[in-house]
Amino acid sequence: MRSVIAGMLIGLLVVSAGCSKDGGQVLIDTADLELKQNNLEHAVQLYWQVLEKYPNSKYSKIANKQLVEIGKKPEAINIPVLYGR
Repeated sequence: MRSVIAGMLIGLLVVSAGCSKDGGQVLIDTADLELKQNNLEHAVQLYWQVLEKYPNSKYSKIANKQLVEIGKKPEAINIPVLYGR
């Protein structure tokens, strides 16, 4: 039940934010929400997505900072399934 509610909240966040925010902000907001819900793996994946899609943006700095704070430094993590590494 909790995951259904979380999914609905994420979907609502993405739909509502899509109208007023750019993609980097949506990913950061969603990752932050996942982090607050103790969904660390998904949060890390979303922060990595920000780093790859928006490497020279203010969002990449935020994502990098979050990854360092949660102990998943960008150079120390490998997500081959999502990003073909």
